[in-house]
Amino acid sequence: MYNRFEDRVEEIELIKTNNPEKDKTNNSAININTNKNEYLTREKVAVKIDTNSSHKIKNAIVRATLVDPLTKEIEIENKFRLQSSNSDIPDFTENDGILLNGKVTGKNGEVPANALVMLTIDGDQPYFDYYVLDENGDFHFYVKNAFGNGNVVLQAVSNNAGQFTIQLENNFMVRADANQLNLKTLNLKQIDFINTSINANLTNKIFNTVFETQPANFEMPPRFSIPFYGKPDQHVIPDEFIDLPDFQEISREILPGVQYRSRNDEITIRIINSSYRWFFEDEPLRLINGIPVFKNDYFTNLKSTDISFNDIVKTERIFGDLIFKGVLSVSLYDKSNSWLTQQPNVFQFNVDFIQTEKTPNYEIQNKLRDNQPDMRQVFLWEVLKESQSEYNFNLSDRKGTVEITVEGLTAEDEFFKSSKLIEIK
Repeated sequence: MYNRFEDRVEEIELIKTNNPEKDKTNNSAININTNKNEYLTREKVAVKIDTNSSHKIKNAIVRATLVDPLTKEIEIENKFRLQSSNSDIPDFTENDGILLNGKVTGKNGEVPANALVMLTIDGDQPYFDYYVLDENGDFHFYVKNAFGNGNVVLQAVSNNAGQFTIQLENNFMVRADANQLNLKTLNLKQIDFINTSINANLTNKIFNTVFETQPANFEMPPRFSIPFYGKPDQHVIPDEFIDLPDFQEISREILPGVQYRSRNDEITIRIINSSYRWFFEDEPLRLINGIPVFKNDYFTNLKSTDISFNDIVKTERIFGDLIFKGVLSVSLYDKSNSWLTQQPNVFQFNVDFIQTEKTPNYEIQNKLRDNQPDMRQVFLWEVLKESQSEYNFNLSDRKGTVEITVEGLTAEDEFFKSSKLIEIK
């Protein structure tokens, strides 16, 4: 990695290693053959890989890259210990989901007693989950099949009224010992390569369209075919009725079984219990855009033209350990959820979930027109397939030495690396 704002790099800090070990090369496992050893810029290279039948390969990568003289000189196997950055968070390997971790604290840093955290992820069918806090105020949500970058709403709920703070936390592997750096003076060949790479990066930005390595779009398939609160007893679409000026009128005119009362500046909402034909004593689970709401004032000024649909559940519903005395779910056309800024103990976070599949840079640049500069350093990077022995790639406008390598693990989990050098003249 080189600083692209440097005019001329003549020295660089490198990690000092105590026990350097050269990479072990086993050229008997793989033979790499090319149609010739010297090529012109942008010329096509044909590679044939012959596997020695006595070596069974488990996993391997075949790649072709321009040789960095500095990297080649300091190519070592640097072993060091790793440790968790946060031992309070379980170790978790991302597969088809991620672990969303965090901590809830009170106004003075205390852990709220008997509290839980509710999680909502907006979507066509909102995702909902909850977590009962442990003695340290920690929570962990396993979010499955969420891809890209999404908006998450977390809110702390407790029997004791108070202000809470929610913070997201990560656990990743870090080096146990601090890095020791040595300042290295570069030779002319190394300086030229670094400066050419920096200039090539600038050229690439000028001529090529900027693309995101990870798209910002968010995808998460619904867990069930119905909302998390179950199939509603009533699904009311206000657009099918006359326009109504506020939620009190909406509840009176088009929401059967919903009682909205305002007395002494206090608003209460009740749902009729369809099993016994009287209203539940407790208020229902109230949702706006799938997010639980605990202040009824947010419903007051909603006009019928603001609402996409209303779901009404007139029976008792159970979700895990939670019991809801009916459900009133309001879905707005406006999904910005700006009203959340007025609700206490609610926090919005932008979260990177499972990385979406992305196209490697060298594949994108390979589609450039002939009249545009091609400054790639990486020409080939693929998983070695047992059924494939021939690979082709186009060189770029850069001149120098190209290393074609096949490296990976044998069936006995032993590392091997085979390589061949070609020249771009």
